[in-house]
Amino acid sequence: MALVTVWQNTGHRVAPSIYWSIAIIALVFAFYQAWLDEHQRVVRLGAELASEVAKQHDAAKQRQEATKKDLLRALTALNGIEPEVLNWKDVSLDKYGMPPPAPEWPPDDWPTVAYAAGCVTPELRQTADSLEHCLTKANSLISRFLSMPVTYRDARLMAATHKLLVEAVPLMSTLQAQLRQFEKSVQ
Repeated sequence: MALVTVWQNTGHRVAPSIYWSIAIIALVFAFYQAWLDEHQRVVRLGAELASEVAKQHDAAKQRQEATKKDLLRALTALNGIEPEVLNWKDVSLDKYGMPPPAPEWPPDDWPTVAYAAGCVTPELRQTADSLEHCLTKANSLISRFLSMPVTYRDARLMAATHKLLVEAVPLMSTLQAQLRQFEKSVQ
């Protein structure tokens, strides 16, 4: 444009088609610049989207691994107390003359069991809560029974304990079975 102005100032005539050509070239260049800016923006957003999708995929994979670990901890905790629960179920029936030491139910990692059950279904979480209630109550009754002098132990405590453990065993079996089933579906 500057060259055309200098040419015109030196006394030469500039044809209108030159101005039109300059305007069309400027418009084409402006359109190209707008397209290039938009194209670069789309490419940048596509890369950001791909990066975000990869992050979400990694986070989902980490959550799945954490869930697997929680399921394994929960199953380990349940498998760990199962023999003791079954033993106390038999002892509480009528074999409490020489009882084993007091159990510690529910185990310290019970929140993991409750969390894992809640990951499966809300109903399974309720099963875990019911089992926790039965085990806590049975543990309390057993501790009370064992803390009494041998000659004054109240057999009614063992009857109540037996009733709680009879209720707890199917709950524990259901919980274990459904957690195993969920673990298989996650793998």
